[in-house]
Amino acid sequence: MVIGINGNDNALTFTGVERTGKPQWVSFWYENIDDSSFGNNPGGSPDRKGSDWDIKRISSVTVNGDTSNVQSLYQHDTNKGTVLSTPLKLTLKKGKNNTIKIGGLSNGFGTQGASMAKIVVYPSES
Repeated sequence: MVIGINGNDNALTFTGVERTGKPQWVSFWYENIDDSSFGNNPGGSPDRKGSDWDIKRISSVTVNGDTSNVQSLYQHDTNKGTVLSTPLKLTLKKGKNNTIKIGGLSNGFGTQGASMAKIVVYPSES
């Protein structure tokens, strides 16, 4: 589990990702336990505006350093020890030289991304 992803300064980069050059689904497996009840507050209730708790973290995902095409990865809160995944459809270049960088985007309280467990790149559908 990689913790401490925050903005673009503390980011996680996967290198050497081999793919076909066609759009593919990538699952991002994470844990986000910032909720004081460890994920048991539906809809973010009670309202914690102004508090230190992040109900939802949002990560940035860039492929091959293309900062003109930043994807948003929404990561809901989880129970402690529960790992969830969120998919994004990404186009990776053909070959082994792809990079996927995960940083943090603002959710109104900060730029911290969820703790990342792994990514899974699925075969192209076509």
